[in-house]
Amino acid sequence: MSRGDIVEDMDASTSWFSRVRRPLWAAGGALLIVGALIDAVAMSPENGWAHIVGTMLVSAAWLAFALGRGRVVERVTSVVALVVLAAWPFAGMIAWSLLMPAAVVNETLPDWWFTATTVSELIPVAAALIAAVDVFRGERVPRGFRAMPLVAVGLCVVPPVIFQVLLVPGAFSSGVALGLLPTLSELATLCRLVALVGLGVMAIVVAQRSPGGVAVPVYSSSDEAP
Repeated sequence: MSRGDIVEDMDASTSWFSRVRRPLWAAGGALLIVGALIDAVAMSPENGWAHIVGTMLVSAAWLAFALGRGRVVERVTSVVALVVLAAWPFAGMIAWSLLMPAAVVNETLPDWWFTATTVSELIPVAAALIAAVDVFRGERVPRGFRAMPLVAVGLCVVPPVIFQVLLVPGAFSSGVALGLLPTLSELATLCRLVALVGLGVMAIVVAQRSPGGVAVPVYSSSDEAP
C-alpha cells in the first residue's frame, strides 16, 4: 500500500467517524438524558403521558446505539438485546394491563404473580447485561469508557433484587415488606436516573473525541520518491 493510500484510508476513517458515529452517539446520549429526566419527574399517576414520553425517548436511544454503522455493539446477539431493551417497557405495559384484572381477585394475588414479576424484571436486566458485556469486550467504544455500561447495569439491578427478596413468601413479614416498598421504589428511580444520565453523558463525551489508536505518519519533502 502506498503512502497516499494510507493517508486516504485515515481520512476516510476520520470522515466516517464524523459523519456517522459522532452525531448518532451524541443524539443517543441526549435522548437518554432527556428521557431519563422526564421519566424521573413523571412517577405519579397524573403524569402517565410524561412517563410514556420519557420511556419512548430512552427506547429511541437504545435503538440508535443498536442499529446502523454507528452502533456501539458488535455481536448480533447484542443488537437483538438492545432492541429487546427498547421494546420491553411497551410490551410490559400491554402485558400488565391485560394481567392485572385477572390478578387482583378477592384482594389476593395468584400463584403465578411472583413468577411473572420475576420474569418481567429479569428480561431487561439480561438484555442490558448482554449489551454491556459486548461493549466492555469490544473495540467500538474507547477503552476508558467500556466499563461504564456494566456499572450502570449494576446500579439498576440492586433495587429489583431487593424487591424480589421481599416478594419471597415468608422471607419478611407483610408489614416490613410494605414499609420498605416506598423507599425501594425511590431508590430504584434514583439508580435508574443516575445510570441513564451517566450513560448519556458518556455517549456525548465519546462522540466528541477524535478517533484514536491510529498513528498518523508525517513525511517531509525529502521522503518523497523522485
